[in-house]
Amino acid sequence: MGIFSKKQGDKLRYRSKDRVEPQEFRGAEIEELVMPDTVRIIGESGFRECRKLRTATLSDQLCEIGAYAFRDCDMLESIVMPGEMRYPDGTGGMLGIGCFEGCGLLREITI
Repeated sequence: MGIFSKKQGDKLRYRSKDRVEPQEFRGAEIEELVMPDTVRIIGESGFRECRKLRTATLSDQLCEIGAYAFRDCDMLESIVMPGEMRYPDGTGGMLGIGCFEGCGLLREITI
């Protein structure tokens, strides 16, 4: 899977890249996502339809979550997000439209 390494239990650990490309992991069968602080951008539909994804820990340096990034991740229950999303120039970050649409089990967002 390129920049991700697959660990036991279908867990992805990001290695070293600053973004998730649009639709890069769409439909991937992962259960847990752990992203390092090198990641700044999750592209549009980056993890869309990852139907087994239960938990996601996002980068503290994240400044943009693209539209529909986690759409239809039916099993997503909890997500850990950065306390503040800002671009390197200091302007406010972006949370794309429908990024958690269809995540009916999402009950816990930790900031």
